[in-house]
Amino acid sequence: MVINTNTFRNCLAILLFALGSANCVRAQIVEPGATHDQLKALDFFIGSWQASGTYLGKEVTIEVRYEWIMQGNFVLVSIESKSKEDGEKLSERAMIGWEPKSNQIQQWGFGGYGGHGVLNWAQQGEKKWIVQRKQPWTLWDGKSAVGSTEISIVDENTFNEQGTFKVGDEEVAVSLVSKRRTPSEQLPQQARDYLANLVGDWTMTGSAGDEIFEADFSYSWENSGCVAWKAAWRAPNDSQFGTAFGTGILGWDPKTLEIVEHSFWSDGDRNSWRAKFDAQGSLQGVLEGLVAKGTKSLNGKVKSASDTPNSFSWTQLESMIDGEPQPDLKLTFHRDH
Repeated sequence: MVINTNTFRNCLAILLFALGSANCVRAQIVEPGATHDQLKALDFFIGSWQASGTYLGKEVTIEVRYEWIMQGNFVLVSIESKSKEDGEKLSERAMIGWEPKSNQIQQWGFGGYGGHGVLNWAQQGEKKWIVQRKQPWTLWDGKSAVGSTEISIVDENTFNEQGTFKVGDEEVAVSLVSKRRTPSEQLPQQARDYLANLVGDWTMTGSAGDEIFEADFSYSWENSGCVAWKAAWRAPNDSQFGTAFGTGILGWDPKTLEIVEHSFWSDGDRNSWRAKFDAQGSLQGVLEGLVAKGTKSLNGKVKSASDTPNSFSWTQLESMIDGEPQPDLKLTFHRDH
């Protein structure tokens, strides 16, 4: 069979145009949005936890991790349990998100034996949650199970779970587990709240004297209880700051009781700052580092304050580069939605 190449190319062009048009239509149908604010009450759980107790009728040890994913619009829950009796290991996963039709926090769970189900989270006061199955849990063999779990927050590093799980007319399997944060993630509540609020995507605008610039920042929790970030920095006009890509990490120093950050930039700049919380909840501290491709020393003071959960300011003041005074660096961050 002989194929006319011109006809083939014309058909291919029409097909690609149609596919492109379809993608454009889809992009227009889905309006940008976010559900992170509706899930902010889950900030307490973010991080890694260790536990032991009775889980579905067995004595077990458990490791659990809650982490923000997908621009902070979902929480991924990873559960690894091990039976103390026979050593059986079991992995489970869950996704927690916002259900806008019912205005509820909802969990989609996947059990280690192949079961699955949907659960609703309901907060009762500041320290109690009820996790109720929206409909019976479907087991791997097609049977159904019902039950609920009560979560009680003991302190900033501990919470208890007590639940029931019943299959048909069989006896209820009771779960009673106490979970504590892994030692490296046991932070004071004020520090944890500050770091947790950073998680997500932010747009930054800033100035230093006559210079203006902007950047996009993205923050995420790490296993060690720290927050990592990456950024794309750009100056709209011909600026000494130029364009650069950066990465850094923030955490809590339990010895000095300070928030600490280390940052590194593609143009060779690198710096560190550490700051304490003042009576108003703002951070005030000192900065030091290297600029001008690592050839000059930088030192100064820093101050950071949160206006709302979706905005904060960061100011570098009384700065000196190789002993020469510099204009204050003023940055304003707004959360992307």
